Amino acid sequence: MRIVLVLSLLLAIAPAEASGPGPAPVIEVPVQETCREHILEEPKMTVDDWPRRALGRPVSAYVVVTYDLDGSGSARNATVSDSHPNTTFDRTTLSLLERTSFAQGVVAQGCINVRTYGAVRRAEG
Repeated sequence: MRIVLVLSLLLAIAPAEASGPGPAPVIEVPVQETCREHILEEPKMTVDDWPRRALGRPVSAYVVVTYDLDGSGSARNATVSDSHPNTTFDRTTLSLLERTSFAQGVVAQGCINVRTYGAVRRAEG
């Protein structure tokens, strides 16, 4: 009984940082994606895709793109309809969507693609 009580007390007074980092930040986006079921292959994001002005900085962003599918297997008429907090990732998002493969023969208009970006600057030391 004493061991349980002592262990409980030790756990109660342990510093919060000992439990490790908290949960990953959540990026809230105001819309739902559509036409995702027609994606066959999405490109992997590379270092070359990451905007230079975002390198080494903390990032919490999203970009919403509307596009059409004309049956060719590629997105058409892609335009950025919303981005937050600024336009830093707009070009990257359009490039990634352009390299995405969709099922051929699928025709759809007003599809919505949502990309989220998150990065945490690590402390040096």
